[in-house]
Amino acid sequence: MKNQGDMSAQLLGVKKQQKLRVGFWTHFLCPNQEAISNEVWALHRKLKKSFVFGLSAYYWFNFSLKQRVIGFNFKGFILLRLINLFIGKSFQLHHIYADLRAWHYLKILKHRPVILSVVTDLPPLQKKMYKNINLFIVQSKEQKKLVARIANKSQEIKQILPGVDLKRFKITPVPRNKPFTVLFASTPIQQSEYFGRGLDLLIDLAERKPEIQFFIAWRMWGEKSHTLFEKFKRKRPLNIRILERQSDIKNLYKQCHVTIAPFRKDGGKTYPHSIMESLACGKPVLVSNVLAIAEIVKNERVGEVFEPTLNGALRALERLKKVDSSLSHRARKCAEKYFSQDRFVEEHLVAYQSLIKGNDVK
Repeated sequence: MKNQGDMSAQLLGVKKQQKLRVGFWTHFLCPNQEAISNEVWALHRKLKKSFVFGLSAYYWFNFSLKQRVIGFNFKGFILLRLINLFIGKSFQLHHIYADLRAWHYLKILKHRPVILSVVTDLPPLQKKMYKNINLFIVQSKEQKKLVARIANKSQEIKQILPGVDLKRFKITPVPRNKPFTVLFASTPIQQSEYFGRGLDLLIDLAERKPEIQFFIAWRMWGEKSHTLFEKFKRKRPLNIRILERQSDIKNLYKQCHVTIAPFRKDGGKTYPHSIMESLACGKPVLVSNVLAIAEIVKNERVGEVFEPTLNGALRALERLKKVDSSLSHRARKCAEKYFSQDRFVEEHLVAYQSLIKGNDVK
């Protein structure tokens, strides 16, 4: 049991962390809807003096003083640049939460320590673009190798696994008296992601397995996403059910036996939130072998890993069709071991404090 002195010291540390002044620079500003936003907001909510800045093609203007957020369309980049010119130095550090191609932010953030979180496997820009980065945070071993090619000796590279809210996503019973149901919950935004996330493979899989029900959770992200939606809707067989505008993804996990991510190399995040959330709900997963999370799925025996081909997916699905309570509990334990949001936040806060202290920022 902790004594009063330990508890007081811990409370003091928490209060000190809450006062950290961090500027977050990202793209989407959609917590509870989009994966990268979820990760940014997990950090943002812990810091009472942080602010989130955004640039995106999917909105023109987004502002809330209460939520401490402001975002512009890419065409309004000059406005965000002016804001940084006036208030950028008021932050103790800046955290770019995007990818290696976020040149807008790399260009303007330079007067305080800068962290760049690499959340996709997009290729880097010229090495000189990263001269102002103090710390790279990556999620996978492959990203670490990628960043090592552009980082100089003074730039640290740290790996931090993403996390999900284990209090929100709780273990649910295996569905009874219904067809075996597979969930896919990773909406493509552009044409390359349609192929990259394996939407064509899902159609082929459903056609070969008419006895299995497939749920596709689809959120509209602008005109391109709507065009892809119509394309998928025309081609899908009858055992694919498209679910639009889901207000709470938790309800879908309750209705499904497994969650699938048949991603190819250009599919997006290597730790899809739908897979981590599924594990937290006690649902085993089917993941392609190009995803970083595949290694954990295989080692912890919480699903099947397959080559992103029709034959590979068919074999994996056959192996996983028997879902029982022991596998369900193993999936939950895996999420608790690797994908705790509390651990994710704490590791970032430690990195913030170390960087601020090391650069003598007041």
